[in-house]
Amino acid sequence: MPVNFENNQIVSPGELLAEGDYLSGEGSFKEGGKVYSSILGLAVLKGKLVSVIPLQGPYHPKVGDIVIGKVLNSSPAGMRIDINSFYSAAIFPSSANETGRRGREKFTQFDVGENIIAKIISFDRTHDPILTVDEEGLGKLVGGRIVKIHPTRVPRVIGKKGSMIKLLKEELTDKIKIGQNGIIWFSTNNDLIEDILVTVLKKIEREAHTSGLTDRVKETIKKLKEEKLNVIRRKNP
Repeated sequence: MPVNFENNQIVSPGELLAEGDYLSGEGSFKEGGKVYSSILGLAVLKGKLVSVIPLQGPYHPKVGDIVIGKVLNSSPAGMRIDINSFYSAAIFPSSANETGRRGREKFTQFDVGENIIAKIISFDRTHDPILTVDEEGLGKLVGGRIVKIHPTRVPRVIGKKGSMIKLLKEELTDKIKIGQNGIIWFSTNNDLIEDILVTVLKKIEREAHTSGLTDRVKETIKKLKEEKLNVIRRKNP
């Protein structure tokens, strides 16, 4: 068989993943027409690209990633943002104002301690990640709650073709944003729904390497809703 794994299967360093005209991506290498895993992680096939998502390790920033972070300090020269990485990120007036006045207005709105969702537009070994908020859907996150998961589990929170995030939005709250740095923000006026969502996100994080996860999460949500309702009924007979 040209491909020796199923998507999201755990593979070990040196394990043969594919043969033939497949390309090696992150976490894999090609040698003698064969693609091998270079790390312990989850194997993923996208088209002809074979990659391995590490099971452990910190978030490593990538240009184009959408991240959620907290403002550490702010001055007219720029802001420093905690993005749950070895690197802190920066927003400068120029990067927040790439397409005009709207970005500058967003830049002046951020205070120390506030959470924002932004996009990495520049990063290499010579400087820390630079962010922008000058795109639709980016900017300050008002209120809500923050949950941290391991960055490598983010693809499972999204799910295949968006199946998992669609389930969470339909069953719990549609006000949820996911950063590729493992930070998740959501907002709901229902404390019970909030507790259920936190429980479910941690379940996804723990069981990210297993199959049939979306179905199990759906059952868990149903069970937790019933349990919460029963508690309310007992308190208010």
